[in-house]
Amino acid sequence: MTLRSLTPLLLVAVLFNVSCGSAPDISSFPGLSERVRQYYEFEKKGDWAAAYEFRTSDFRKSVLKERYIAQMQRDSSGWQFVDYRIKSVTEAAGRVKLQMVFTEIPPKGFLPSPQLKGKEFGPMEFEDESIWVQESNNWYSPAAGARVHLSLNSELVIR
Repeated sequence: MTLRSLTPLLLVAVLFNVSCGSAPDISSFPGLSERVRQYYEFEKKGDWAAAYEFRTSDFRKSVLKERYIAQMQRDSSGWQFVDYRIKSVTEAAGRVKLQMVFTEIPPKGFLPSPQLKGKEFGPMEFEDESIWVQESNNWYSPAAGARVHLSLNSELVIR
């Protein structure tokens, strides 16, 4: 084999190694894993006052704490947050995006179908994105994953 005939194979091998080795992992961002864990522990406990403190300063300027707590209590009523896992991590423009899988038990009547009315559901998985940014040397979230029921966990457009 000549070098010329090996060039395409070498190019494929190099591109494969670069693409496999370049995806960040949450440990690439010091302190983020702990902040994510803490935030979702507060969600599990329904401690919305503590969870609010993990939201970005822009979010906290645009959503009053009392409104956040009241809305999140309404949105989470009847839901049981079981667990989460991080599927992938990407970074762009100073934002770390976590592709997440959330396991939750929805309330009775979650699906409005007449055949399912009043039926209890077991754990269900919901995929969503959780976004984190650094402010003042700590991690905060502008969007912590709305799933299908937490409206204030969506990213807000602040004008």
